Amino acid sequence: MIKSQYVKNALANLAGNAVLVLLLLVSTPILIRMLGEAQYGLYRVALVSIVGYSMILNMGFGSAVRRYFSDDLYAGRVRQANEVLSVGYTFHIFQSVFVMLLFLSAVLWLPPLVKTPPEYLWGFRSAIAVAGLYVCSLFLTSPLSGVLMAHSRYDLHEIAHLSFRVMLLGGGIILVYLWQPTLYALAAAGVIGTASVVILQVQFSRRVFVDLRLRFGYWNPDLFKKLFRFGRYAMMMVVGAMVLHQSPDILIAGFLGPQWVASYAVAAILIAQLRAVTDAFAGPLFPIASRLKANNDANGLRSLLLDGTRRCLWAWGALVCPVIIFAESMIGAWIGPPYAASFVFVWILILGDMGTALHYSPSCILNAVGSIKWLGLSQLIFSGLSLFGMVLVLTFTPFGIVGVVWCLAVPTLIRGGVIVPVYTCLQLNLPIMKFYAYNLIPCALYVLSGCGLCFAIRAWITPVSFISVLAVMGACAALIAAVGLWIMLSRGERNLLMGFLKNYVAVLGGRKD
Repeated sequence: MIKSQYVKNALANLAGNAVLVLLLLVSTPILIRMLGEAQYGLYRVALVSIVGYSMILNMGFGSAVRRYFSDDLYAGRVRQANEVLSVGYTFHIFQSVFVMLLFLSAVLWLPPLVKTPPEYLWGFRSAIAVAGLYVCSLFLTSPLSGVLMAHSRYDLHEIAHLSFRVMLLGGGIILVYLWQPTLYALAAAGVIGTASVVILQVQFSRRVFVDLRLRFGYWNPDLFKKLFRFGRYAMMMVVGAMVLHQSPDILIAGFLGPQWVASYAVAAILIAQLRAVTDAFAGPLFPIASRLKANNDANGLRSLLLDGTRRCLWAWGALVCPVIIFAESMIGAWIGPPYAASFVFVWILILGDMGTALHYSPSCILNAVGSIKWLGLSQLIFSGLSLFGMVLVLTFTPFGIVGVVWCLAVPTLIRGGVIVPVYTCLQLNLPIMKFYAYNLIPCALYVLSGCGLCFAIRAWITPVSFISVLAVMGACAALIAAVGLWIMLSRGERNLLMGFLKNYVAVLGGRKD
C-alpha cells in the first residue's frame, strides 16, 4: 500500500513537472522577445520573486496545519482534524487582508526600487496588485492543500497549482499576442489563473475528504499556540528558501537594472526544473513518514530516509548529466546566442543544487515526524549568509551575476549536503557514515558515468537547433534514468512500476484491467 502510494504520487508530481517544464521552455523565449528584456525582468520581479517572498508571511502555518491535520487524520480523530483546518483557515483570513494591504503599498514603493522605466510603470503596478491577489488565494487555500497532501492526492494538488501557471503563461502569451505586448496582458491572465486555483482546490478537497467541515471564525487559543510553536520553525525554512530563490531577481534588478534579470533567469529556470523533479520524489514521503510515525516504526523511517534520498539523487543525476554537457548549446538554441554564456551560471548553480537533492528527503521526513528547530535555524542562518554575500558582491565587486550565483551555490551545498543530513541522521539514530556511503558513492559513480555517456554522444552529434538539442538531451536522460531505475529499485518495485505504467496505457487506450 505504502509503495503503491509513493509510486502514484511520484508519477503525478513528475507529470506535473513535465507540463511545467514544457510551458517554461516554450514561454520563456517568447516572452523575452515579445516583452523585451526590461518588461520581462519586471514580470519576474512582480509575478515570480515577490510572490515567493510573500510566502514568508505564511509564518509556517501551512506546514503546521499539514503536520497536525495528518496526525489527527491517521489517528482517526476527524473532529480534531477539522478543528486544525478551521483554526488555520481563520488565521489565514486575517493574514490575507494584511498581505493585500502590503501589496497595495508595494505598488508605490517597489517600482523606484527596481529602476522601473516610466513607460512600464502602470503595467508593473498592475502586475504587483495581481500578485497580491494570487498570494491571498494561496493563503486561503493553504489548509485545503494540506488536506490533499495528507490524503496522498498529490496528483490533484499538482493539477490545482499547475492551473495558475498554465493560465499565466499560456493565457498570457495569447493575450499579449491578441491585445498588446505589455504587463497588462500578463496581469489579466494572472487574475484568471488565481480564480482557477481557488475553484479547483475547493472542489478537490471536498472530493477526497468527505468529512470536511470548516468552521469560519472558529478559534481555539491552545490549538493556535500549538500550531504557532511548530510553525515558527517551519517559517524559518520558508524565509530561508525565499531568500535563496527570490532575492537574486530583485537584487540584480535593483543594482544592475531589470534588463539584466533575464540573463540570470535563464539559468535559474533550468535549475528550478531540476529541483522540481527532485522534489517530485521527496514530497510523497511526507504522508508515508506520518503513517510510519503513527505505527512507531523506527526501522521503517530509517529505511525511508536512505532509499528516499537515493531516489532523489537518481532523479537529479539523470537530468544533471545532459544539462552539464549540453547547457551551452541548449541555452543558445533556446533563447539565443547572446545568452549561451549563461551555461556558466548553470554549472555553478548545479554545485549548490547537489545539496538540495541530498536534503529534500530528510526535510520532508523531519516535517512529518521530527523536531524541525535546528532545520529551520540552519535554513535561516545559511540563507542570511547567502543574502549578505550577494549584497556585498553587487556593492563592492565587479563580479556581478557570477558572484551572485556563487553566493547562492556555496551555502546551499554546505547546508543541504552536511547540516540537514547529519541532523536528520541524529534524529532517527542512523549512522552518519552509513547515510553518506549509501548515497554519495553510488551517486558520484552514476553522475560521472552519465556525463561520460553524454560527452561521448556529443562528440559524434552536434545539435544545431532547439528541437535537436532537446531530443539528444532527452534521449540521454531517458537512458541514464532507465539504468538508474534498474540498479536502485528492488525487483518488487520494478514490477510495481511496470504495473502502473501498463494500467495507464490501458486507460489511455480505453481498456480496463
